[in-house]
Amino acid sequence: AFVERYRISGVDSENAPPQRLCELAQSADVLACSDLPRAVESAQLLAPSRDAFRDALFREAGIPVKLPVPFHLRPTTWTFWARVLWFAGWNGDCESLVEARDRSRRAAARLRELASLHGTVVLVAHGIINSLMARELRRDGWRGPWTAARRHWGATRYVRAA
Repeated sequence: AFVERYRISGVDSENAPPQRLCELAQSADVLACSDLPRAVESAQLLAPSRDAFRDALFREAGIPVKLPVPFHLRPTTWTFWARVLWFAGWNGDCESLVEARDRSRRAAARLRELASLHGTVVLVAHGIINSLMARELRRDGWRGPWTAARRHWGATRYVRAA
């Protein structure tokens, strides 16, 4: 229930995006995001006058919702152990790490396609999928950090190799 409420919850109104990020999103040739409510709302906060290109490929990587433990855990503890188990290969009832990596390859290909067709792309996405896509872009010769920014409203820039 916690994960489902999180997936459909909105962005904290107290946590406004930085102005420089808003300017970047408004000036990009394409604004893209996942089709989940938090990502769509984040994109709207960044660039209220723009329509974002929405694609399920950019969704956050799945997280197991049914842990194999006979007791209840606090949501933050549960999320931590669920992600540890997920990285260790247990996926319970969600997308596996192998499946998420495969999807990140397709998502990175979609980003490359958008950049090739339109120019500058700003992607609004959350969590692990950003790091997985960053890995794929770098493998394809793009320049940028090894991992994507992890803080709220963090931004990471990747540039096509010439």
